[in-house]
Amino acid sequence: MEKRVKLRDQLLKIVLGIALLIGIYFSFQQTFPPILNNSGRAVQELYIWVSIISMFAGFVNIYMTTKRDVKFIYPDLVNLITTIIALFLAQTYSMLPMSFWGIIVAFIQYFDWKNHHTDDGQTQLKRIDKQAIMILILGVVIAFVIIGFLILIGHEGQGLLSGAFTTGTGLIASFLLAKRYFMAEYLFFLLNVLMLTTYLISGQFTLLIIPMVYFANNIIFLVFNRVSDYE
Repeated sequence: MEKRVKLRDQLLKIVLGIALLIGIYFSFQQTFPPILNNSGRAVQELYIWVSIISMFAGFVNIYMTTKRDVKFIYPDLVNLITTIIALFLAQTYSMLPMSFWGIIVAFIQYFDWKNHHTDDGQTQLKRIDKQAIMILILGVVIAFVIIGFLILIGHEGQGLLSGAFTTGTGLIASFLLAKRYFMAEYLFFLLNVLMLTTYLISGQFTLLIIPMVYFANNIIFLVFNRVSDYE
């Protein structure tokens, strides 16, 4: 186990280093949405800076989470708060509830992980049980509620089902991870594959770069973290 954890941490540092270099590159490419064209220069620059901070915080957050370190809470909150500011500035209000939900889940995860922290500084993971199954069922219900709401307000298009699926699956996965269920990473794997495939098919190759960082952490989590380590 000790050798496996050391190898995991070495790989995570390499991925984080690559992610930070990617972040620096995208920092110079960062722009503001067209809706801010008529806004003041200060607002435009604020949007760019909070977006950059959010990106870097997201990289550090996934790094700490894959290490099962409770200090993930600090970059996670920075990521969520700056995302909320960016969404507000861009007037993308429909996405705000997800970020506020993310803050709630972050604190649930922090206290649950902190109460199950082991002597070696890692959080003990859990296998699937009845509670996990109930969370999965609830997530499916939420996905259908989202679809119903979007239909009710007149939303149409091919992205309706896929959007509801990814949103519902993301909600399930984030809450399962907060409650220390290892199976959450399999759901994140599914989401990552779906996202990367969508970008690849649509030819949006530059959008593949940042999700690849998250996918790499996802793979490392699945390969090197074990529920059986503390059983």
